Amino acid sequence: MRREALFSRSGFYRFLLDTNALMHREARAAARRVLVELKAAAPGRALRVLDLACGGWPLSIAEAMGCCADQCFDYTGVDINPDQVESARSLFRFPESVIQVRILEGNAWDLGPLGLEPGFDLVFSGLNLHHGTPEEIAFLARELLRLLEPGGRFLSHDVYR
Repeated sequence: MRREALFSRSGFYRFLLDTNALMHREARAAARRVLVELKAAAPGRALRVLDLACGGWPLSIAEAMGCCADQCFDYTGVDINPDQVESARSLFRFPESVIQVRILEGNAWDLGPLGLEPGFDLVFSGLNLHHGTPEEIAFLARELLRLLEPGGRFLSHDVYR
């Protein structure tokens, strides 16, 4: 994956968010539903969340976690664009129940160098799957299968387009 100015804070992305052209509101509602389901399936333990292309403020799984204020979360976000990483670090507001936050600059298409441990309950992918070739998507799917907890979920915002 390459860095793209279009999806930087000063790019066209702001217009897309403001007009709901990419169905951000619907994706946010779906994320909330999935978190509620995961919460019910894992009482008494923190849910581990991996957020790929996490800098897509204001839509993020980080915002959606607010619907489960009584659920503890361990959050890891990854984005390749340095300005999006900075945006995520400075603008995201996490509920108090998010007990650990890691926001990493890295390639969501090649997670190996980040040293992520398996066991994520949810992997959320923002608007980035459309950038991949079929071979890259297959590679990512194998990596996510390795990282997901048995019974874990993968939620892609791109399916709404």
